Order: sequence, then C-alpha cells, then structure tokens
Amino acid sequence: MLASGAAVAVAAAGGTAWLSRRGNRQLLKDAIAARNPPRELDRSAPTGELTPAEQSAIVALAEVLYPPDPGLDLGPFVRAYAARRCGSDAGYLPEYQRAARLLDERTAASRAGAAFADLSRAQRDAILHSLLWSYSGRRFVGATARFAEGITVSEDALSLRRFIMADLLHAYYSSPQGWAVVGYSHCPGVPAADPLDYTRPVEG
Repeated sequence: MLASGAAVAVAAAGGTAWLSRRGNRQLLKDAIAARNPPRELDRSAPTGELTPAEQSAIVALAEVLYPPDPGLDLGPFVRAYAARRCGSDAGYLPEYQRAARLLDERTAASRAGAAFADLSRAQRDAILHSLLWSYSGRRFVGATARFAEGITVSEDALSLRRFIMADLLHAYYSSPQGWAVVGYSHCPGVPAADPLDYTRPVEG
C-alpha cells in the first residue's frame, strides 16, 4: 500500500517537485526499501565455470557497458575476469548464468537474433533498454526511477543490474585501462617513480 501510494503521489505531483519536500523524500526511501529490499548473493552456491555460450553473452554485455578502448582486447579480459569471479567467489556463478540466460531469452523473444552475442552493439543496447530503466543523474529523480523499476522490472533484470553490470564495471574501472579513462597513467599495482604521477595536475 505504501509503495503504490508513493508511486501515485510521484506521478501526480510531477516527480521532482514532489521530491523537493523532505518528508516526501523519506516516504520514497521507505517505499523503495519496503517494496524491493536488497537481495544478497547466495554464498552457499557452488563455484564453477561458465559455458562458452554464457561467456560469449557476458563479453557481449561488457562491450556495451565499456567505453571503446582499442588498447584492450576485451574478450580475453572479460573471460578471465568472469572465470576468476565464478571460480573463486561463491554466489557469482549462478548470477552470471542467470544474466546470460536472461539476455539470450530476451533476444529470442525480440526476434532480433538467436543469441545476445550475435547482435550488433546497437541491438544489444536496445535489448538492455528493454530490460532496465535509465536513471537520471539527479539524485532523487534517479531514486524515483529506481522505485518504479523495482515495481515493474523482473527479479532477473534487477539482478543483472545489481550484480553483473556493477561487477563488470568494477572490473574495468579497477584496471589500468579504466584508470587511464579518467586521466591516470599509473594505478594500484603499477608503481610510479614519483608519487605525484598518481594524480592529475590542476589546470590553471
């Protein structure tokens, strides 16, 4: 009841204006927590390996998420990372398998192709848009979108965003290539002769 009431209020008041009041923001936070409590990884699940088809789906997903990087051989990078994750960290194997299955099932349902990995980058991006909401950069407008997504989007799609997309992005932006994207020539594990090399100079 609280969740549906908050959704109606947001829609009627125009979202941003409604969220400008502190009490309404708390109501929305409470509604999000009540409707969609965070699901944790199942740490009792076995570790193991992805099939080649599952690996291909995950690489294809990463190709949409990651910025174009001619210096990174994406397939081996993602396959090696997913293999480490699924082989050593309990809970990740079923989530990666679930994500690959969801992407292929949505692709088949859309009649765009037989497998997610067979699609063009633009087609894969469209599949992701069909599964997930886009969030505004503004904090509380984004919270409104997350609330609506929690009501209308499947548990599989929410797990795709929370566990797999977040994990793949963490992998990239923890790598030397990810650090280079934001302007650093050195990263943890790559020593610099001068500690200042770990920072970017302030323009001015």
